Amino acid sequence: MTTRDTSPPRLLSLATAVPAHRITQAEAADFSRFVFAGRGSDFERLLPVYANAGIASRYSSMPLDWLGRAKGWRESTRAYKEGALALLEEAAGRCLDRAGFRPGDVDGIVVASTTGVATPSLDALLMERLPFRRDVKRLPVFGLGCAGGVLGLART
Repeated sequence: MTTRDTSPPRLLSLATAVPAHRITQAEAADFSRFVFAGRGSDFERLLPVYANAGIASRYSSMPLDWLGRAKGWRESTRAYKEGALALLEEAAGRCLDRAGFRPGDVDGIVVASTTGVATPSLDALLMERLPFRRDVKRLPVFGLGCAGGVLGLART
């Protein structure tokens, strides 16, 4: 018979991982201008949002030239899954190390993504890379934008 820890939930560690390609806010604005060119949008009127957002840079798993060229659903999904899974594995490994845990110590995994959808889900794919127990409770969260991270923490 085992006993369960009944102490209140707490955050034991936190880790991040960022993709390899750094994009400055100016580059993002120029790229957006290219993407929306000729679409009859109000892009020029909305352009100040980039300068006023307070964001210095952002990161992408793929370079801007890749993002700007036409591609199909299969190629985009493959790139998303590869990039997201690599970042998830990196961040999960760091988080476990900082907490002094092993994958086998984990009872639940919540993965929130606002970028894409993967089938199987990222949490299921992560379980094939790290030795989590097969009875781990999993919750993939997607399609909720920035609120997905907050919901993921609430569910955790």
